[in-house]
Amino acid sequence: MTTEQTFFFQVLRDHLQGQVTAAPEQLDWDQVCTWAEAHKLGGIFFTQCAAIVKDAAIFRRLNTAFGAAIGNSENLMRSFSLLRSALSAQNIPFLPVKGAVIASRYPVPELRTMGDIDILVHAEDRDRIRSSLEAKGFQNVKWADDEWHYSLNQSLFEIQGHLMKRDEPGLGHIYNYFNDFWPHACQTPEGGLRLEPSFHFFYLIAHIAKHLRWSGVGFRQFYDLAILMQDGRERYDWDWIRAEAERIGFFRFTVCCLALVERWFGVPSPYGTEALSEELYSSITEKIFQDGVFGFSNDDNQVYELEQARRRSSQPLALVKLRSAARLAFPSYKTLTVSEKYAYLRGKPWLLPYAWVRRAVRGRHSANAQELGAVLSASGSELRRRADQLRDLGLEVSE
Repeated sequence: MTTEQTFFFQVLRDHLQGQVTAAPEQLDWDQVCTWAEAHKLGGIFFTQCAAIVKDAAIFRRLNTAFGAAIGNSENLMRSFSLLRSALSAQNIPFLPVKGAVIASRYPVPELRTMGDIDILVHAEDRDRIRSSLEAKGFQNVKWADDEWHYSLNQSLFEIQGHLMKRDEPGLGHIYNYFNDFWPHACQTPEGGLRLEPSFHFFYLIAHIAKHLRWSGVGFRQFYDLAILMQDGRERYDWDWIRAEAERIGFFRFTVCCLALVERWFGVPSPYGTEALSEELYSSITEKIFQDGVFGFSNDDNQVYELEQARRRSSQPLALVKLRSAARLAFPSYKTLTVSEKYAYLRGKPWLLPYAWVRRAVRGRHSANAQELGAVLSASGSELRRRADQLRDLGLEVSE
C-alpha cells in the first residue's frame, strides 16, 4: 500500500475516532485529494486536513468539496422536511433508508454526501403520494410500477415499493428476502417509522454487494458501516445477522465486507478477518480506490457489465459488446444524475439528449473513450479474472 493510500485511511480513521490528523512529510496531496473527491469524502478530508495542507490549490479543492457537501445537505434536508410533512399529513406510512438514516450517525451529519434520498412505501399508496407531493410543489420525474422519483429545488427523492429491484444482477436469490421489509419496520422515538437497525445494517451489506456485482462501489459505503458500528455496535444483533446471512447463502460476503471495514477503518468485525486473504484484500483495495463512489470511473467495471450482459443474452459476443458500448455512450437519466456534474438534469429528463451530446464532445479523448475501449477490447481472460474475484468474495457470477 502506498503512503498516500495509508494516509487516506488514516484520515477517515481519525475522523471516526475524533482524532487530529498528522501528515507525513512526503505526500502526493493531489492524489489524496483526487481520491477524496472521487469517493465523495472531500468534506471530511477538509475538516481533518485544513490545518495541515500547505498547497493553496489543494486547500481550495477540499474547501469546495466541504462547501458543496454542506450546501447540498441543507437543501436536501429542507426538501425532506417538506416531504415528511406532506406524507405524514395524509397518514401515509414511509421508511427512509440508506443515506438519510446513516447521516445522523456521522460526527458531522452534513458531511455524509447524498445524491438523493431513498424512501420505502406501500405500492398501493402511490396515487395518494403523488397528489400530496405535487400539492407541495414536488415534480414527478419518474413513474414506474413500484418506483417513483420526485424532485424539489434540485433535491431528488427515490420513492419505491422495493428494496432490491427484480433485475439486480446476480442477487436474485436474496431479492424476495429483502423486499419483505415491512415486518422489520419499527417506531422511532419521534413517532415516525424506520427499519429495525439489524435488518437495515444487513441490507446495507447487500447494497454494497449489488454495486460490486454491477457498476462498482466506493469507500463511502463501507465507511457507512464503520460509522454505524463505531457509533453503537450494541444496536445490532450479530447472531441474528449471521443466522440470516447463512440462511440465504450470503455469509461469506458479509464476513469479507466487515473484514474490509476492520482492515481499512479499524472498527473490529464481529466475525473476524481470517476469511480475507492478503491477496484478496490487496486486489479489492486497489479496485475500490479506482472505483470512486459508484464505480463509474473504473474501466474494469465496464468489463464486468459486459460479462453480465453476455450471460443474459444468446447473441454473439461481438453484438453484445456493441450493445454494451451503446449503453455507455448513451447512459440513462438515473446514471447521469448521480453525478453533480449533471445536476442540471435533475427533474428535467427531457435534457438527456443534450447531456449525451455534451458528454460526447467533452469526453471524446478522456474517460468516456477509455470505457468504450475497455468494453470493445475485453478478452475472455479479463472476464474470468473479474468473475474469480467476485467468487472469492462470496458473490458467485452464476445464478
